[in-house]
Amino acid sequence: MSCFQKTYTDRKGKEKRAKNFTVEFADHSGVNRRVTALPNREASETIERQILKLVSLRMAGLGPDADLTRFLEMCPPAIRDKLAEWKIIAKERAAAGRSIQSHIDEWLEYLRSKGNTPKYCKESKSKVGRIVAQYGWNGITDMSSTDMHNFINARRAAGASAATINNHIRAMKCLCNWLEDEKRITDNPMKKVPILNEKTDRRIHRRRLVVDDMRTLMTATFHGKKYHGLTGPQRYLLYRTAAHTGLRWSELRSLCRESFDFDTKPPTVLLKADDAKNRDEATLVLREDLAEELKAYMALFMPAEKAFPGMWKDKGAEMLRRDLIAAGIPYEDESGRRFDFHSFRGQFATLLNQSGTPLITAQKMLRHSDPKLTANLYTDVFIEDKAKELSKIPSTAIGSGQEAARKTGADGAPVAIDAPQMSGRPVGSKNPNSDGEIRTYTNKKSDEITGRKRLIQMLEEMQDLDFKEDKGIILLFPPVAQGKMMCGDEKTLIPQGDKGILKLAPPAGFEPATCGLTVLIKVYATSFRITKYIDMS
Repeated sequence: MSCFQKTYTDRKGKEKRAKNFTVEFADHSGVNRRVTALPNREASETIERQILKLVSLRMAGLGPDADLTRFLEMCPPAIRDKLAEWKIIAKERAAAGRSIQSHIDEWLEYLRSKGNTPKYCKESKSKVGRIVAQYGWNGITDMSSTDMHNFINARRAAGASAATINNHIRAMKCLCNWLEDEKRITDNPMKKVPILNEKTDRRIHRRRLVVDDMRTLMTATFHGKKYHGLTGPQRYLLYRTAAHTGLRWSELRSLCRESFDFDTKPPTVLLKADDAKNRDEATLVLREDLAEELKAYMALFMPAEKAFPGMWKDKGAEMLRRDLIAAGIPYEDESGRRFDFHSFRGQFATLLNQSGTPLITAQKMLRHSDPKLTANLYTDVFIEDKAKELSKIPSTAIGSGQEAARKTGADGAPVAIDAPQMSGRPVGSKNPNSDGEIRTYTNKKSDEITGRKRLIQMLEEMQDLDFKEDKGIILLFPPVAQGKMMCGDEKTLIPQGDKGILKLAPPAGFEPATCGLTVLIKVYATSFRITKYIDMS
């Protein structure tokens, strides 16, 4: 190898030296090659030494190490192109010196080849292009984590949400990861750029509707006028399909008559991979009642005809807002949580949760990759749901969790059982049973009246009351298990109507008219605590 300056004769016949040095060497095939280096001898000799290393590695069948890769990134593009042309380095190495826009174009082609949607590719190009233009990056060696951090700080100062900024960060990470995989860069400048925490900066808070509000919305929609390309009944079926399948707006737009199979048990709808967000084909189960309505609606449709023809491309929230107004339901509640079209997906998750669907099943039905997403982001728990579940746990009231203890007299009849003072009222109070005594009554099989009527009669006699007054009654119904007498669930019953009828539901398998019944009554300010024990003997 040698490094020298060429000499030449100008037009006037004078001999001159070339401005740049020339590096001459023998490649891996023994062919002599020449490349134009730099005006500086020392820098040109450095290029000469690095080329010698590349040739040696090529002869050994090895690729450039990290130092040589950095050299290729920084050396003049003409030298890289020549080295690639002579197959001393791979063509991908030579691409490192091209403009950054050419790399972006090839990256977008790679995304399309993976099956990403045109919309995703367009948005990725826009986000990366914005950063490249803002910081004037010409080549991929101009990219820096410092510029990226400056971009993040500037966008946050401008009020952009963490989710919006993260979309730009992910696009840049995707580009740089591809450049690294293609061996066009050695140091990934985006590797240590962190993703922001979106949980602390959510701008869109969605809510779900209680079932009654959902029915109100469906009714108002069904009777509504045509707008946004859909009639009232069409929008009604669209909303129902969204709320009972979890399909997104764009996925619903893709459905046609042949997507539905109403003859299978259960009926299903097929979502093609090209139309799904996660690019996976999915067969979704339909409710029987919804399937019947859709089947009647599409009875005369051609196979390729859209299920919801005229459905706008991206105006789902605007369309739904008009139907919410017609139904008298606010688009945003007092806390700023909105109900837009994507809320139907969360509505589906919430309905599944209310019905007791296991989390793993709900995750699969919503086509989520992580059950945490299903539970934490898409599922709401209403206060009524919490109260319902709370009522299922055992009570901690005195006597409510203990095995019933019965004392009998000489004739075998139950007698009074001691219990702690609960009322806290002094003796002599005008309130009934102010002494805290628990009275015991027995409805024997020989009684002429049924146990239910007898119980009401005992209450009226004891308290000198009739059930025309609106008094709250707390009943503790014991479940029957293995012949033992136990206390069970607690239920509040209020007398109904002007006639003061008290509805008392006995435990499963218990018939008051045929079984012995012991009633323990404890009087409070406005209610009685009643514990019933079933005599299984």
